[in-house]
Amino acid sequence: MLMDVPPKATEALEDEKLANSAEILDQCLAGGILAIDGQSRLTALSPAAEAVLGLSACSRIGQSIEILPAPIRAVLERSLSTGQPDLERQISLPAGSGGE
Repeated sequence: MLMDVPPKATEALEDEKLANSAEILDQCLAGGILAIDGQSRLTALSPAAEAVLGLSACSRIGQSIEILPAPIRAVLERSLSTGQPDLERQISLPAGSGGE
């Protein structure tokens, strides 16, 4: 038996999948995300990363990772030098360790 699925039904399923994906991503990224380029410069900071690090993305994009707390900088430098991600690492930062 073949059945036509109305476009509205498919759109509703897609919307639900997107909402679930966004929720899962939000939970996983609660600690924040930052991106750097090959020259060790910040290219992006998520709002959660801004809050955790005490940095403002708009004033820090393009700056060296030297502005980051030492534990984070060490992980990034290791990843850049080896070309391998450093997965599942938890880093503890002292209060007030952000750059601003």
